[in-house]
Amino acid sequence: MRFGSCRASTQIATQLLISANVICNSFFGTSLIKSAILLNKYMKSDNVIVKNSNIGGKGVFALRDFKKGEIILHWDISHILSKEKVDEMTNDEKKYISFLDNKYVIMQEPEKYVNHSCDPNTTAKNFCDVAIKNIKTGEEITADYTEELPPNTTMKCNCGSRNCKKVIRS
Repeated sequence: MRFGSCRASTQIATQLLISANVICNSFFGTSLIKSAILLNKYMKSDNVIVKNSNIGGKGVFALRDFKKGEIILHWDISHILSKEKVDEMTNDEKKYISFLDNKYVIMQEPEKYVNHSCDPNTTAKNFCDVAIKNIKTGEEITADYTEELPPNTTMKCNCGSRNCKKVIRS
């Protein structure tokens, strides 16, 4: 009896995996396993954690050491908006909008929680956060928002660095 249940469960699991694989191939042009590997490779969310920040609200923190030049986060750019859509948004809705390479992107987790610093440890490049200095485990990942703010945007800075400009302008 036990073997029969196990065999039936195995057959159902196999059918589910085959179905999921067919869906991934149909929509994404790749297998389920390759999709999972690519997602992990490009999101790299296993290398960072989102938690409360001294800068304000939530922040992104390194779970391992990163070397200068290393990509920390690959942005999810599946949520691109037109300028007209952005113009219709309230200031609160624009909180997680970045403007890079003439594209308005709604930032997704975890990258939407990367806080600004006037003394950042990353730079925005090719829709990635790239380390501009060595980053230690536990250190907050920060960026210079002036590189990616939508045009004509001004916001208060809370970074607390010695070089703090108090105001961030695009």
